Amino acid sequence: MLTPALLEQLKNGLSDSQQQEGKLQVKVELQALSGAGVKPGAGVALQGAVIDFDIQAIAKDGQTSSSSGFEQPVKVRWPVSSAYDSDLLGIYKISDSGEPIYVGGTVVNGAIEAELNEAGKYALLEYRKTFSDVPATHWAANTLTRIAAKHLIAGTSETTFEPNRSITRAEFVKLIVNTLPLTDKADLAFGDVPENAWYADSLAKAVEAGLVSGKSADRFEPNAVITRQEIFDDSDARLRHRASDGISVRNE
Repeated sequence: MLTPALLEQLKNGLSDSQQQEGKLQVKVELQALSGAGVKPGAGVALQGAVIDFDIQAIAKDGQTSSSSGFEQPVKVRWPVSSAYDSDLLGIYKISDSGEPIYVGGTVVNGAIEAELNEAGKYALLEYRKTFSDVPATHWAANTLTRIAAKHLIAGTSETTFEPNRSITRAEFVKLIVNTLPLTDKADLAFGDVPENAWYADSLAKAVEAGLVSGKSADRFEPNAVITRQEIFDDSDARLRHRASDGISVRNE
């Protein structure tokens, strides 16, 4: 669905005279996944299709106006084949190097819906990630595959998950922040958290949202194993945050 703001954005790229007899062109070119140069990464099996998506305003003289970034997102609805596992589906932006970057998407009535913020190459993918140390017979294998397809978890390496290892405070923060649409960030005052730490962005969001706190005012101890009490406290804060966003939470 195209928003009035996007149409205005494209129109402003043309002169007043060019706008008089211009037209809007939406380009959607379907490509086979095998020929799109998508690089899935280790332990990932993909199936799906790729589209090259663009929107342009075209004047009578052939002058075009387009934008790689949209001021307001474009809502898309992509039909889903019954051959796919809907729990593993998502829409991905395909980078110039072929890397699939997860955008998201919700499966509703036989189609997946998502919002695109820019033109480019996109794919509807069934993303099936496996880990060498989590065999198909493992009690958590199916759950891990589905959570990995939503990009809520990652392995301890490209190929391993270490399912029996304890989780650290940093890993837990990354996990809970991945489940929430947080954008605001706090200025971190923890002396043991480097600015470029892989979890620093997630920690800044979690602290701003009141989901976690440090071991003290200036220490977070990211590599310490998180305790059951800490998980309970953080999970309770997370549930309260979801409820404040209008998400129904029930205690059963």
